[in-house]
Amino acid sequence: MSDKPKTIPTLRRARALAVSDAAILSGTPVFRGTRVPVHLIATLVEQGSTEAAILKAYPRLTSEMIRLAPACAQAYPLRGRPRQQPWRDRPSLRRVRTPLAKIITSS
Repeated sequence: MSDKPKTIPTLRRARALAVSDAAILSGTPVFRGTRVPVHLIATLVEQGSTEAAILKAYPRLTSEMIRLAPACAQAYPLRGRPRQQPWRDRPSLRRVRTPLAKIITSS
């Protein structure tokens, strides 16, 4: 029971700091007044990035935004399947340049 009074105000504050608008990053939840995705900051926090490092990379954020990002991301998960690039497991292509004169004479 003692956990609920702390959780609900935290979630309310996190909801007040985040906004989701179709015109901003196709509806991805971002912090109000920025274009910084909430889930990106939550991932950085989960990976162990320090608050100072995040603030240095994203100076428009506040300490409160960084602290509340994991709660907001957990309460509002991303929709759909995780994006996977089709070229993820393939080796890079080797490009060969052929002079135009060689192409013309060979045909």
